[in-house]
Formats: sequence, C-alpha cells, structure tokens
Amino acid sequence: MKYEIKIFNPEEASDNLWNNYYQYQETIFREENPKDVLPDRALDKSFMLNFSPTYDIYRWLIFSEDSKVIGKGTLWFQNEKSPDYEGVKNKTYLYISIAKDFRRKGLATHLLKILLAKATSLGKSIIRAEISSDTGVAFCHHLDGKVVANRARNRLYMNEVNWELMDQWRKAAQKQAPNVKIELFDDVPKKDLVEYCTLYTEVMNQAPAEDLAGEMLITPKIREFDEQFYKEKGVIWSTIITRETDVTISGLTEIFHHPNNPHEVEQELTGVRKEYRSRGLGKWLKAEMLFHIKNHFPTVEYVETGNNDRNTAMLSINTRMGFKRHKNETFFEFDINDLRKKLE
Repeated sequence: MKYEIKIFNPEEASDNLWNNYYQYQETIFREENPKDVLPDRALDKSFMLNFSPTYDIYRWLIFSEDSKVIGKGTLWFQNEKSPDYEGVKNKTYLYISIAKDFRRKGLATHLLKILLAKATSLGKSIIRAEISSDTGVAFCHHLDGKVVANRARNRLYMNEVNWELMDQWRKAAQKQAPNVKIELFDDVPKKDLVEYCTLYTEVMNQAPAEDLAGEMLITPKIREFDEQFYKEKGVIWSTIITRETDVTISGLTEIFHHPNNPHEVEQELTGVRKEYRSRGLGKWLKAEMLFHIKNHFPTVEYVETGNNDRNTAMLSINTRMGFKRHKNETFFEFDINDLRKKLE
C-alpha cells in the first residue's frame, strides 16, 4: 500500500486539513467511545494551537494514497519552563493511533521509528505511552514494554447518583468535624495561595502512582498561570476545600467543565492531609461537589475521573458513590535504545 507520513503543524494547517484531521480523530473516538457525544472541535483546536508553555509537542500524520488521514503520532515532553524538568528531562511521552482498516500493515512501526529518531535527537532516553485500546496494549507488550502503572477512567452518571447517601455523607462529616467549614472558589484567594499550593502538592504526591511519576510541585506562580490559561479557554475550574477552626485548609476536591462540552465534568484531584483524615472529610468533599454540579451545571450527564488501581482509599469512595469503570489505561515505559534494537 502507498502512504505518506508528514509533520503536522497546527499553526500552518488549512481548513481542509483540519477537517480531514477531525474526521479521523472522531472515527477513532467513536471506536473507543461508541455512545459518547463527540468532543467539541473548536475547543480541542484551541488547546492544540495554544498548549501549555511548559511542554514541547511534535506531531505527525499518516495519509493514504487518496490523501485521507489514516494515522497519527504525537511526541511531547516537559521543557525547561516546567518546575519538574530536572526530574523528567530524560523522559518523553508518545501517542500513536492507526485507522482500523490500516492496522497490521507496519504503519505503527514506521511511525514509531520516526518518533524514536526525534526523541533521540532531543537527548531523551526513556519513552512512556498511555494506552487504552486492546490493540495498543498488545503492540506494547510485543515490543517488551514495561508496565509502570495501571489506571482506569471511571464514570458516574448523574441520573444514577444516590442523593440520599450523598446527603448522609455531608451530615455525618459535619457531626464528626462540627467546626470545619466548606468553601468553594474558582480562583484560589490570594490570602490562601501559598498554603493551598503546599496542600495541593502534598496530597498530589501522596496518591499512589506506582512508577508513573516522581515528586511533583505546584507553586503559586504555576497555579496563577494555570488559572489564567484555563480561563482564557473558557474552562470553569471549581474547587471546594475544608477549612479547620484554626483556618488551616485540610482537604480539597476540584472539577473542570466547559460549556462547549455541556454533558461532562472532569473530576481531578481529591485529597485530605494525613493529620485530618478519619473524619469523613474526603466523602464530604466529593458529595458536596456532586451537589454543586447538580445545582450549577444541570446539563451534565456524567462525571469522569482517572484513578490508579492501587489507590484503594479513593476507589472505595468512588465505588460507593456509583462510579463504574469506563476504560482501562495501561502506562508502558521503554528504554529508547532497547526499543530501537527491538524494532531493528
């Protein structure tokens, strides 16, 4: 078969190429999520054209003989602007997808060799890949990839929420911690910024991640930049915290929502400082956020979150809330030199 692999620069893409690209993307999305609403093209395009400055991204597309997009490859990594750079400067991440009718023809292998050559030229020695498809998992196992983490995308549909149970969680926590207050905000208040970032970093690094991540750091500067970045994209970033009687922030939970994708909410980090646990604060935070979604985002059909399979504490709460496994995610790691030898 005849095909061509080309570098894809979103900034230079014509309207025709964008349309070609999204026809492919939506075909892949439909294959993995047959019942879901398609993601908003305009929102996705805005992120591609203006991604975080702490990452460098390289993209390639595979075109068939009749100029249709039939495959995609992406390579990205944290650059020197990232606070985590020193710990991850030898690592890069990749994504490859191939249209169903063109698999098992060597396209993924050819594209992988191109991505490897680019990673090598950039001084990288480790490649990681997040895989959710059975074919992708089989491909990585065939290449002797090391599994560094098993995660899942879990979903809770709003029409299945047990609101009576959620209210019980709120009331039970208020009895166990009668003087603790709940507060909600989009932007972190200036007076709390340093403390909040310290808490966020602490609970984020406490969550089980297997071999997937090292120590991560969120600073006030990073937080303020991210708030502005998402605000410019129209993303609503809502956070709920618990505040102790001495005004210490003891726990947090957060969600992301965009009006262009009115049917979904992304639940991100939830955590409570170790010394403030065993009082039901985690369940209270999660329940309170569900009520917030119900009251302020009535078009939302489901809440989706990612969880490591070893994070038993959070999985226990999520299961009782009604979250169900939607999609598996397997994270593979490769030594670039070993992978190159395997491909040869």
